[in-house]
Amino acid sequence: CKAPHNSGNRSSSTIAYGMACAGVCGGALILAGRESEISQSEDSTTTLLNWSGTHAVDVPTSNYYEPESIEEVEMIVRRCHRTGQGLRPLGSALSPNGIGFSRRGMMKLDNLDEVLEIDPIRKTVRVQAGARVSQVIDALRPHGWTLP
Repeated sequence: CKAPHNSGNRSSSTIAYGMACAGVCGGALILAGRESEISQSEDSTTTLLNWSGTHAVDVPTSNYYEPESIEEVEMIVRRCHRTGQGLRPLGSALSPNGIGFSRRGMMKLDNLDEVLEIDPIRKTVRVQAGARVSQVIDALRPHGWTLP
């Protein structure tokens, strides 16, 4: 599980999410054409900002997860269920409000972004939860498909 980047004695980070019109380029988060900012402070929370910077939530860093495998997602969900900790998935934070944020727990799914299967017979596509629309469209293009 990747934790937010912390250096030295800093134990908090601020992460701004967003996309320019072209979307996410090379895994870098883009906000109004600029790379998003990651800043650190001295407390033990991770501050998540929506794409427009109008809504934020401070999540205890111990309740902020960046799993790298399905097994890690399962472990996190089991632990949260067992302890009664709330948990919400985090995508691109494109909502114009903060309704998807939760102080109780957030799981960023960017590391689970694979297009798993394209089935031309069933005309279905299977993707991981962190896959971006642009990635799915790029994978469908060679088949002459797109999203509805």
